[in-house]
Amino acid sequence: MHTRPRRLWYPRGPVEAILILVAAGVSLAIPVGLIVGVVAWSSHVGKRRAAAWARLAQRLGLTYGNGTVYGQLEGQAVRLVTEVRGSGKSRHTVTVVSSHVFPAFDLGLAVSRHGFLAAIGQLMGATDIEVGDPEFDRAFVVRADEPERARIVLDRELRQVLGQVAGTGFPFRISDGGFSIERRGASEDERWLEWSLVTAGRVARHMTEARDGIPVAAPLRQHREAWAAYAEAAGLRGMNCPMCMWGRMEGAAISAYAVRVGSFQYALEVLVRFDSPLGVGLFVRPSSTMDAIGSLFGGQDETLADPAFDKAFLVKIAQRDRVSRILDAEARRRILEVQGQVGAVQIRDDGVTVRAAQLDPDPTLVPRLVARARLLAARIAENAAAVDPATTGPYR
Repeated sequence: MHTRPRRLWYPRGPVEAILILVAAGVSLAIPVGLIVGVVAWSSHVGKRRAAAWARLAQRLGLTYGNGTVYGQLEGQAVRLVTEVRGSGKSRHTVTVVSSHVFPAFDLGLAVSRHGFLAAIGQLMGATDIEVGDPEFDRAFVVRADEPERARIVLDRELRQVLGQVAGTGFPFRISDGGFSIERRGASEDERWLEWSLVTAGRVARHMTEARDGIPVAAPLRQHREAWAAYAEAAGLRGMNCPMCMWGRMEGAAISAYAVRVGSFQYALEVLVRFDSPLGVGLFVRPSSTMDAIGSLFGGQDETLADPAFDKAFLVKIAQRDRVSRILDAEARRRILEVQGQVGAVQIRDDGVTVRAAQLDPDPTLVPRLVARARLLAARIAENAAAVDPATTGPYR
């Protein structure tokens, strides 16, 4: 049995051939046009948002650079960024406004609205601290190691501010390090952004003002007398939350303080400040597993073609063109050396911090940490000054 050969089809003339080509061109042009349109629209939206953020920064006396607004409001450090959350189809962008309290409290403080997650936490045994304000206690969940210390922070004025924030419905959180609020999407709503930044600065100011009235953490009471005596002998000032002393040592402005690393657990951290902030939006800290996961889904981390350093540290900076010169090979070598021999290193626009793994009750450990942090801070400040002569280092 013979199969009949399949007949190939050809256009029946030039007109039909032209029509087929036109149809094919249209079918290809539609998806290509859609892609081009989406890209063009995204670019337009991005430029519009950047212009809105730049106007906002100028109006509030802040700085805008490379997708970040940062600076100080009410004497407190504030920041506006976008973050990519989730993965796959659930991947989305979030606008985050935050304020930073320095040094961070050592309360284990966490304040948020009552909700589903809070209810689960209570079922698992987490304690919700009551501050004695029925309306506030119904609306908010408060956690801390020592309830009496948390109540001092949450005074009537701060509770009123938080009540206004909760009324907006946007997710927010207070922690030992400060305040944050967010909304879905990359927002260009200048009214909301301005309100959020001003509110973030206000919350951080209230927290800072409450600091002087908070007693030292219970596990640190045995160390306080030795620290107070050492601070007086060295000409330093001190405070209780966190247990801290600060002043000038070896020609540099320093702070040494207990940092909470777990419930009733503390380590020693030393900050050597730059005389003038770098003003580039720099943030360097040890990397974590979550950072590696986040980078797969759009998380921003500057790399410096230095495998050992890039693996060990997360780097963010608003003025990206300066990062390789500020964190040059020698600075990176010193950072890795201090991290390996002393403890965790963190760098911000205001200075360099080094954390020892444990809080030794003997405060004479402080000068040794200061010496290591001081040399590292000097290198970074020198590099920043070379990039921008208007920037001064920690030593004039």
